[in-house]
Amino acid sequence: MFDKKRSKWCEIIEKARDNNDLDSLFKSVKNDIYRLAPSTFSLLDPADQEDLLQEIYIALFKNINSFDADLGCRSWL
Repeated sequence: MFDKKRSKWCEIIEKARDNNDLDSLFKSVKNDIYRLAPSTFSLLDPADQEDLLQEIYIALFKNINSFDADLGCRSWL
């Protein structure tokens, strides 16, 4: 299960970097947060939810180019 999920994220990260498509990457992050931790995430105030998502987006944006093509996901995950 974990390897399948990691493989999916590798593809998402690579496509986002190669196509400069951060919107799809951000959408995937948001969907997974809501899917994997709905009860925990829903306990947060809506403003805190948005702040958390923004922090994730900023970190992804700053580091997307450091994703190593040779190492693939191992460079991040």
